[in-house]
Amino acid sequence: MFTSIRRAMTARRDALLTERKDEGFTLIELLIVVLIIGVLAAIAVPVYLSTVDNARKGTTETAAAEARTSVLAYLAEGNDFPTGADASDFGIPANSDISYVITGGANDFCITTRWQDSDIRYSAGANTAVQEGDSCAVAS
Repeated sequence: MFTSIRRAMTARRDALLTERKDEGFTLIELLIVVLIIGVLAAIAVPVYLSTVDNARKGTTETAAAEARTSVLAYLAEGNDFPTGADASDFGIPANSDISYVITGGANDFCITTRWQDSDIRYSAGANTAVQEGDSCAVAS
């Protein structure tokens, strides 16, 4: 009789010892997860910002090329270059993110585009391609 009770108690003890009671994460496990997330964020944020800057540069360069085409088409129709011209004088679509400054005349003009308040600038002239820089490559 005592043998069967002893076997039953031993079996129950062994069952209790082998059961694992997970009630949550340890502090070390949580710190490792936070560290991994921090490392991933440190890698991902600069990559994201670089991608955004490249997109802004591409959009601004494209806008300068489109503005140059619009100005050349406007002048080809025999129109005089208006003094103090802005983009709307040449039928360039309004873009709230890009500002245009158009100076010069029919044979020598300069278009400077700027993305919002950043210093991404592209210029183009009647005889020059779109170029990145702080000022126009043609005399204005």
